Amino acid sequence: MDKYVIRKPENLGISTESKSSPGTKQATLESLKGVVVIEEIIRHKTILELRDQTTTELIKSLMELSKKQPSKEILISTGIGRTVHKLCKHKEMEVVNLAQKIYQEWKKHVLSKHNQPLLEVRCDLKTQEFRQTARKWLVKALGEQEDGQLAEALEREIFHISGRLVKGMYRRHVRKVVFTLQYGEKERKALASRQLSLTKFVAQCKK
Repeated sequence: MDKYVIRKPENLGISTESKSSPGTKQATLESLKGVVVIEEIIRHKTILELRDQTTTELIKSLMELSKKQPSKEILISTGIGRTVHKLCKHKEMEVVNLAQKIYQEWKKHVLSKHNQPLLEVRCDLKTQEFRQTARKWLVKALGEQEDGQLAEALEREIFHISGRLVKGMYRRHVRKVVFTLQYGEKERKALASRQLSLTKFVAQCKK
Protein backbone atom coordinates (compact mmCIF):
# COMPACT_ATOMS: atom_id res chain seq x y z
CA MET A 1 0.00 0.00 0.00
CA ASP A 2 2.97 2.32 0.51
CA LYS A 3 3.26 2.95 -3.20
CA TYR A 4 -0.12 4.71 -3.10
CA VAL A 5 0.88 7.00 -0.23
CA ILE A 6 2.20 10.44 -1.08
CA ARG A 7 4.74 11.45 1.53
CA LYS A 8 5.18 15.17 2.14
CA PRO A 9 8.48 16.61 3.32
CA GLU A 10 8.69 17.53 6.98
CA ASN A 11 8.03 21.11 7.94
CA LEU A 12 11.45 22.66 8.43
CA GLY A 13 10.07 25.84 9.93
CA ILE A 14 9.54 27.52 6.58
CA SER A 15 6.09 29.03 6.38
CA THR A 16 4.14 28.47 3.16
CA GLU A 17 1.67 31.25 3.98
CA SER A 18 1.58 34.47 2.00
CA LYS A 19 4.18 36.99 3.14
CA SER A 20 1.89 39.91 2.48
CA SER A 21 1.22 42.13 5.45
CA PRO A 22 -2.06 41.62 7.30
CA GLY A 23 -4.79 43.92 6.11
CA THR A 24 -3.13 44.74 2.80
CA LYS A 25 -5.09 44.57 -0.45
CA GLN A 26 -3.94 43.48 -3.85
CA ALA A 27 -4.04 46.38 -6.28
CA THR A 28 -6.48 46.06 -9.14
CA LEU A 29 -5.86 47.36 -12.65
CA GLU A 30 -8.50 50.08 -12.27
CA SER A 31 -6.96 51.31 -9.01
CA LEU A 32 -3.83 52.48 -10.83
CA LYS A 33 -3.58 56.21 -11.45
CA GLY A 34 -2.82 55.86 -15.13
CA VAL A 35 -5.75 53.55 -15.84
CA VAL A 36 -8.81 55.65 -16.54
CA VAL A 37 -12.29 54.24 -17.18
CA ILE A 38 -14.18 56.63 -19.46
CA GLU A 39 -17.55 55.68 -17.96
CA GLU A 40 -16.33 56.58 -14.46
CA ILE A 41 -14.98 59.94 -15.60
CA ILE A 42 -18.31 60.80 -17.24
CA ARG A 43 -20.22 59.58 -14.17
CA HIS A 44 -18.31 61.99 -11.93
CA LYS A 45 -18.69 64.77 -14.51
CA THR A 46 -22.47 64.27 -14.45
CA ILE A 47 -22.51 64.45 -10.64
CA LEU A 48 -20.35 67.59 -10.59
CA GLU A 49 -22.54 69.37 -13.16
CA LEU A 50 -25.87 68.51 -11.52
CA ARG A 51 -27.72 71.70 -10.63
CA ASP A 52 -27.77 72.67 -6.95
CA GLN A 53 -25.38 69.82 -6.13
CA THR A 54 -24.36 69.65 -2.47
CA THR A 55 -20.82 70.41 -1.33
CA THR A 56 -20.54 66.92 0.13
CA GLU A 57 -21.27 65.26 -3.21
CA LEU A 58 -18.91 67.63 -5.04
CA ILE A 59 -16.07 66.85 -2.65
CA LYS A 60 -16.76 63.13 -2.86
CA SER A 61 -16.50 63.09 -6.67
CA LEU A 62 -13.49 65.39 -6.71
CA MET A 63 -11.69 63.12 -4.26
CA GLU A 64 -12.27 60.17 -6.59
CA LEU A 65 -11.06 62.17 -9.59
CA SER A 66 -7.93 63.21 -7.70
CA LYS A 67 -6.84 59.56 -7.74
CA LYS A 68 -6.64 59.56 -11.55
CA GLN A 69 -4.37 61.07 -14.19
CA PRO A 70 -6.41 61.25 -17.41
CA SER A 71 -4.69 61.93 -20.71
CA LYS A 72 -5.16 65.15 -22.69
CA GLU A 73 -7.45 63.28 -25.12
CA ILE A 74 -9.73 62.12 -22.30
CA LEU A 75 -9.81 65.56 -20.68
CA ILE A 76 -10.94 67.07 -23.97
CA SER A 77 -13.30 64.34 -25.21
CA THR A 78 -15.17 63.99 -21.89
CA GLY A 79 -15.03 67.69 -20.95
CA ILE A 80 -14.02 66.77 -17.39
CA GLY A 81 -11.16 69.28 -17.52
CA ARG A 82 -13.56 72.17 -18.14
CA THR A 83 -15.93 70.92 -15.46
CA VAL A 84 -13.20 70.79 -12.79
CA HIS A 85 -11.84 74.17 -13.92
CA LYS A 86 -15.28 75.78 -13.47
CA LEU A 87 -15.37 74.52 -9.88
CA CYS A 88 -12.23 76.60 -9.20
CA LYS A 89 -14.72 79.51 -8.93
CA HIS A 90 -17.19 77.74 -6.65
CA LYS A 91 -18.63 79.60 -3.65
CA GLU A 92 -17.27 76.99 -1.21
CA MET A 93 -13.50 77.31 -0.60
CA GLU A 94 -13.16 73.61 0.18
CA VAL A 95 -14.41 72.83 -3.33
CA VAL A 96 -12.25 75.57 -4.86
CA ASN A 97 -9.05 74.36 -3.20
CA LEU A 98 -9.58 70.74 -4.20
CA ALA A 99 -10.61 71.61 -7.77
CA GLN A 100 -7.54 73.84 -8.18
CA LYS A 101 -5.25 71.13 -6.86
CA ILE A 102 -6.68 68.52 -9.26
CA TYR A 103 -6.58 70.92 -12.22
CA GLN A 104 -2.93 71.80 -11.60
CA GLU A 105 -1.94 68.13 -11.16
CA TRP A 106 -3.70 67.15 -14.39
CA LYS A 107 -2.09 70.07 -16.24
CA LYS A 108 1.34 69.03 -14.99
CA HIS A 109 0.67 65.42 -15.98
CA VAL A 110 -0.49 66.36 -19.51
CA LEU A 111 2.58 68.51 -20.07
CA SER A 112 4.86 65.68 -18.97
CA LYS A 113 3.29 63.12 -21.32
CA HIS A 114 3.29 63.35 -25.10
CA ASN A 115 2.03 61.07 -27.85
CA GLN A 116 1.05 58.20 -25.59
CA PRO A 117 -1.36 55.67 -27.15
CA LEU A 118 -4.94 55.97 -25.92
CA LEU A 119 -6.95 52.84 -25.22
CA GLU A 120 -10.66 53.55 -24.91
CA VAL A 121 -13.22 50.85 -24.21
CA ARG A 122 -16.85 51.62 -25.01
CA CYS A 123 -20.03 49.70 -24.31
CA ASP A 124 -21.40 47.48 -27.06
CA LEU A 125 -24.41 48.69 -29.05
CA LYS A 126 -26.90 46.49 -27.19
CA THR A 127 -25.71 47.81 -23.82
CA GLN A 128 -25.89 51.42 -25.02
CA GLU A 129 -29.44 50.92 -26.31
CA PHE A 130 -30.61 49.35 -23.04
CA ARG A 131 -29.04 52.14 -21.01
CA GLN A 132 -30.77 54.76 -23.15
CA THR A 133 -34.08 52.99 -22.59
CA ALA A 134 -33.45 52.94 -18.84
CA ARG A 135 -32.81 56.69 -18.89
CA LYS A 136 -36.12 57.26 -20.69
CA TRP A 137 -37.92 55.30 -17.95
CA LEU A 138 -36.18 57.41 -15.31
CA VAL A 139 -37.08 60.69 -17.05
CA LYS A 140 -40.73 59.63 -17.17
CA ALA A 141 -40.67 58.54 -13.51
CA LEU A 142 -39.13 61.85 -12.41
CA GLY A 143 -41.90 63.87 -14.05
CA GLU A 144 -42.42 66.44 -16.75
CA GLN A 145 -39.95 68.94 -15.30
CA GLU A 146 -37.02 66.56 -15.72
CA ASP A 147 -34.69 67.55 -18.58
CA GLY A 148 -32.67 64.35 -18.48
CA GLN A 149 -29.76 65.55 -16.37
CA LEU A 150 -30.81 63.89 -13.13
CA ALA A 151 -32.01 60.78 -14.98
CA GLU A 152 -28.59 60.39 -16.60
CA ALA A 153 -26.83 60.81 -13.27
CA LEU A 154 -29.10 58.18 -11.67
CA GLU A 155 -28.55 55.70 -14.51
CA ARG A 156 -24.78 56.13 -14.41
CA GLU A 157 -24.78 55.53 -10.64
CA ILE A 158 -26.86 52.34 -11.07
CA PHE A 159 -24.52 51.19 -13.85
CA HIS A 160 -21.53 51.85 -11.57
CA ILE A 161 -23.00 49.91 -8.63
CA SER A 162 -23.86 47.02 -10.98
CA GLY A 163 -20.22 46.61 -11.94
CA ARG A 164 -20.77 48.30 -15.33
CA LEU A 165 -22.71 45.27 -16.54
CA VAL A 166 -26.24 45.30 -17.95
CA LYS A 167 -27.41 42.07 -16.38
CA GLY A 168 -30.05 40.97 -13.90
CA MET A 169 -28.74 43.13 -11.05
CA TYR A 170 -28.72 46.27 -13.20
CA ARG A 171 -32.20 45.65 -14.59
CA ARG A 172 -33.71 44.91 -11.18
CA HIS A 173 -32.07 48.01 -9.76
CA VAL A 174 -33.42 50.21 -12.56
CA ARG A 175 -36.94 48.85 -12.05
CA LYS A 176 -36.72 49.45 -8.28
CA VAL A 177 -35.55 53.05 -8.76
CA VAL A 178 -38.25 53.75 -11.38
CA PHE A 179 -40.97 52.21 -9.15
CA THR A 180 -39.77 54.23 -6.13
CA LEU A 181 -39.79 57.47 -8.11
CA GLN A 182 -43.21 56.83 -9.62
CA TYR A 183 -44.96 56.08 -6.35
CA GLY A 184 -42.75 57.84 -3.81
CA GLU A 185 -43.55 61.54 -4.03
CA LYS A 186 -41.53 62.24 -0.88
CA GLU A 187 -38.38 60.61 -2.29
CA ARG A 188 -38.91 62.23 -5.69
CA LYS A 189 -39.14 65.74 -4.23
CA ALA A 190 -36.21 65.18 -1.85
CA LEU A 191 -34.07 63.98 -4.75
CA ALA A 192 -35.06 66.90 -6.98
CA SER A 193 -34.28 69.43 -4.24
CA ARG A 194 -30.95 67.67 -3.40
CA GLN A 195 -32.11 67.06 0.17
CA LEU A 196 -31.42 63.43 -0.69
CA SER A 197 -28.22 62.71 -2.60
CA LEU A 198 -28.56 60.53 -5.69
CA THR A 199 -25.78 58.19 -4.51
CA LYS A 200 -27.59 57.57 -1.22
CA PHE A 201 -30.95 57.18 -2.97
CA VAL A 202 -29.58 54.64 -5.47
CA ALA A 203 -27.85 52.71 -2.69
CA GLN A 204 -31.09 52.60 -0.67
CA CYS A 205 -33.01 51.22 -3.64
CA LYS A 206 -30.53 48.36 -3.94
CA LYS A 207 -31.49 46.97 -0.53
